[in-house]
This record gives sequence, structure tokens and C-alpha cells, in this order.
Amino acid sequence: MTLKEELSSVLSRVAEEEKERSFGSWWFRKLKLGALSLYVGNGQREAVEAIGVFYLCLPSGLEIVLNNFHYAPSITRGVISVSRLYEDGFINRFVNNTIQVFRNNMVYFSAIPRDGIFEIDLS
Repeated sequence: MTLKEELSSVLSRVAEEEKERSFGSWWFRKLKLGALSLYVGNGQREAVEAIGVFYLCLPSGLEIVLNNFHYAPSITRGVISVSRLYEDGFINRFVNNTIQVFRNNMVYFSAIPRDGIFEIDLS
């Protein structure tokens, strides 16, 4: 199941109320339709359906807590803010055309360039 399908499945279980709920590694608050939008690179507006916390499990077995996670089902590639990672104590190093993300002298993940965007290397 893809991230988008899993999120859609979780959100479909929640009634239209704005209650705070917890589903395993997700914690979110569903938004009213049209309450918030994200603007993407082509200038298009995409509706945000929920805001919350997402626990990103990495191939290394390590986990990063992404606070203030915005879920917009029409956006197919997730974005992680480098400045937010820095605020949370992570160090970002550019090494051999990759970004290596460290905390406490441990590499959490590397991001590799793909189509002009750095993506987390999940291999």
C-alpha cells in the first residue's frame, strides 16, 4: 500500500468532525474542506486535509518525527523542510552530490538528486 493510499484509508475512517485522533504511527487533526491549501511549483493550489505528526521509518530502522505534517492527497511527493530538521537538531551535509542528514554523529538518511529534487534514498 502506498503512503497516499494508507493516508486516504486512515482519513476515510474519520468522521467529518474536527476531533483529534490517534492511529498508530499517525496523529492528526482533520481540517474542514478548504481551510488550508498548499501552493506547488506550478502555482496550483492543493487542499490540505489534515495536519499532524508523522513518524517516518527509515531503512536503517531509525525514525524521524515530522511535526506539523501537512497531508494533501493530490501531492504525490512529500517535502521535508531542511530548516525544520535543523531546528530539531539535525545537521545537513552536502557530500558527493548527496545530502546526508545527521544527529548525534549518526547518519539518519541520505537524499539523492532525482529530476531536480533531492529524494530520501530508501534503498
